[in-house]
Amino acid sequence: MPRLPEVAVYGHGEFRQVQSWRPPLDAPALPGETPLKSLNRLAGVSFQAADPFGAYEWATRISVRGFSAAQLGFTLDDIPLGEMYYSTLNGLYIGRALIGENLARMRISQGSGALDTAAGSNLGGTLQFYSQDPAEQRGAQLAQTLGSQASQRTWLRADSGRLDNDGKFYVAAVHQSSDLWKGSGHQSYDQVNLKYTQLFDDRHLSVYYNFSDRQEMDYQDLTRAWIDQLGYRWNNYWPDLPAAIANAAQTAPSGVPVKGAQAVESPIDAAYYAAAGVRRDHFGYATLQGGAGLAGEWKASVYAHDYRGASIWYTPHRATPGAAGSPLSERVLAYDSQRVGGLLSLSGALGAHRLSTGLWYEYLEATQKRLFFPVDRSGPAWSPYRFPEPDSASFTQWAYRFDSQTLQYHLQDAWQANERLSLLAGFKSSYHRSEGRPTVDQLGGLALPQGSLAVLGGFLPQLGLKWSLGGRNELFFDLAKTLRNYQLGGFGIGQSPWAVRNQAAFDLAKSRLKPETAWTYEAGYRFGGELDGALLQAYQGALSVYHVQFSNRLLNVSPGGSLLAATSGAAVLANVGGVTMNGIELAGTLRFGQNWRWQQSMSYNRATYDDDYFSGGERIATAGKTVVDAPRWLYKSELAYRRGPYHLHLQADYQSARFYTYSNDQSVPGRWLFKLGGGVALGRIAGVGQAALQFDVLNLFDRKYVSTVGTSGYTASGDYQTLQVGPPRQIFVTLSLRL
Repeated sequence: MPRLPEVAVYGHGEFRQVQSWRPPLDAPALPGETPLKSLNRLAGVSFQAADPFGAYEWATRISVRGFSAAQLGFTLDDIPLGEMYYSTLNGLYIGRALIGENLARMRISQGSGALDTAAGSNLGGTLQFYSQDPAEQRGAQLAQTLGSQASQRTWLRADSGRLDNDGKFYVAAVHQSSDLWKGSGHQSYDQVNLKYTQLFDDRHLSVYYNFSDRQEMDYQDLTRAWIDQLGYRWNNYWPDLPAAIANAAQTAPSGVPVKGAQAVESPIDAAYYAAAGVRRDHFGYATLQGGAGLAGEWKASVYAHDYRGASIWYTPHRATPGAAGSPLSERVLAYDSQRVGGLLSLSGALGAHRLSTGLWYEYLEATQKRLFFPVDRSGPAWSPYRFPEPDSASFTQWAYRFDSQTLQYHLQDAWQANERLSLLAGFKSSYHRSEGRPTVDQLGGLALPQGSLAVLGGFLPQLGLKWSLGGRNELFFDLAKTLRNYQLGGFGIGQSPWAVRNQAAFDLAKSRLKPETAWTYEAGYRFGGELDGALLQAYQGALSVYHVQFSNRLLNVSPGGSLLAATSGAAVLANVGGVTMNGIELAGTLRFGQNWRWQQSMSYNRATYDDDYFSGGERIATAGKTVVDAPRWLYKSELAYRRGPYHLHLQADYQSARFYTYSNDQSVPGRWLFKLGGGVALGRIAGVGQAALQFDVLNLFDRKYVSTVGTSGYTASGDYQTLQVGPPRQIFVTLSLRL
């Protein structure tokens, strides 16, 4: 019986800590699961979600070695996906860019990405995803998933096989929907992928198109106190509008939410009528690559992304006027952005040297608006599952337009000094300029700011060393400097320089701000080999240690002293010091006989703030405190078995406690989660095609736990409405057919 192929490769031959992963036959992902969740099997990765698929973006969080998603770089087929946080204007979540069944492999660089990675946000590592190419043979695939919370997912794919002109393509489509596991409402999406490849002698063309249309009803953000007092399954009122109206009108004095049994702090915010997010994306690229002289190759790509989105909240803090009006209104943050770009790279051999260079350019236009729509007592003007038409808004509080350009250049030399020693030296130069200007300002008081900001990283070096010890054993060392561009966003949005209240606050920030930068140092040992033992037959793995010095951390703070008057009391985006991270990771895979695989990893990361900071004239004691949402310990284990048509796997995932205040006075405890899965190949059914059955049981022991922290940001201290609880045990069954 042939040995199962490896599914995790620990970066053999790389100058930095890298892991590659592909969907395994003996432990396949749950259909519909975001690829980000699959990466949670790897060392240093922490993934959290409030739904079983990890598809609900408001509560989806991934961090690598303490760096959040907003500080990582993401690409698909080497095309930049941009920044990945909920209110981003220049980014695309991988789950909205690629159907999971069309994923070929993933590659993660935990420390610093390769110089040729097209990203302006990779202060930390990079996550690279690669789509499947069309199949050589004509055929079709169909899969149907059913499960908990009335979940249903239908996936179809048709491959043309190789055509007479040496081209081939596939078309794939999916529809997925599921009810919320607590409260009422549903989350659903439709998605289409099209990929075409063509061979021309020594050239290869790839064309890809993706369409995604999502509607996501939100789970309510909670505090620790609300979880303790109101219960694990507490959620919003949807679709009970009378109860939401009664809550807004009556609970503030009583302290008891309408559907609650106990008094809580801020009962008007303990539950809302509803909140939701809708997203629609068109994304595509064309890549042409071929050979060149001196054993070289070149590659050129162009891409475009058109995005429309709306984040919806039925707020009890603004009433709908008029006799029929309710004490609620629908507040919408509307997004509209278009980005286009191109990449060009060239590499070639010159003796013992491998030289590579390349350019990346991107242009972005985007608008962002805060709109209000009426909610009458008979019902809202717009469903939370639809895009509200801006022209029907009763009030436009503010609107912004942003234009930005990014240009990056890289050059590196990989030198094979001798049979054992390889050296790498290179650098990246990065330039990013953004301009924001308000087009509507009805906030009252001082005018919203306008202006431009530029980020220049003229020399971002990277050095690497690799020493072969023979076989699959090698030592490596890497150091790199990385930089992150400023975020884009209007009033009150994240850590955008334009999020401040007036021009004076913006001008002050512009005169003082420095972009976030980091120096990463890492070293490690990779190992692997074959054994003749009857039990243990093969092993591979990696041990790595790292030190990161993160500088110029950005945070919105209240000015004090003379600055209070100069900015009219408005908050200011400021650099508040540094972060130091020290860690160690051990990951490996053992193969027992022909049928068993045991993959596991353990990570330790001590990430602490270097400095106190001041806000409103008060010193906030954060020096030496642990970084928010940065668990110190992570452990992953996956035991997989495959024999003949049967496969079975058990996964374990542990993470230690996490803080959600900068002063570390509030935390959520550590937790263990387990997943059980398996399946059987049923063979040919009724002469139609090859069938297979798969089952997945998530949160096997039905653990109650806090999953995501920081959904509404972080505070210096005190309990805060920024937590999401994880889903209970969920069971899914998938029947697939290959024609």
